Amino acid sequence: MYSKFEKLMLEKGLSANRIAKEAGINAPSLTYWKQGKYTPSLKTLQKLAEYFGVSVDYFLEA
Repeated sequence: MYSKFEKLMLEKGLSANRIAKEAGINAPSLTYWKQGKYTPSLKTLQKLAEYFGVSVDYFLEA
């Protein structure tokens, strides 16, 4: 799931901190997600999906 987030982040040339700030997400949770210590809630995935203009399913599909 994080790899899809990372792909979008790199395609847009954005930092995780900027995305977190603009999408209203706690920045450390993105770091924990990358490290495998956190699984984002549906609410967080919805915020990211809206931010990137994709569906929540984008993050959930294998």
